[in-house]
Amino acid sequence: MREKQDFLIPDGEANVIETDYKIGRDNVNKRVGFVNVDVHNRVFVISSIMIVLFVFFTIVFQGEVEPLFVNARKWLTNELDSFFIGAANIFLLVCMIIVVSPLSKVRLSA
Repeated sequence: MREKQDFLIPDGEANVIETDYKIGRDNVNKRVGFVNVDVHNRVFVISSIMIVLFVFFTIVFQGEVEPLFVNARKWLTNELDSFFIGAANIFLLVCMIIVVSPLSKVRLSA
């Protein structure tokens, strides 16, 4: 079995840029209950505010947004159904090609 290597060190020749930046240095690591949480402050705050506002305004203005969501669902199912099926077929085809190609030997974990 191979020794565990640092995933940041390139295997071959590379033009490495020296920097003080550490990956994840802006993240907040906390334990919430039995779950370890690792979030990026700005991204988490902006995303959560947008989600809360979207849900809030959707609940408050149900009557106004209902036609929008109904029409959006109808348009998506009528216009993009063949696109969805085609995309799923292409995805499965690419997966099958990867399985039988040399790329299947690439490890995704350290």
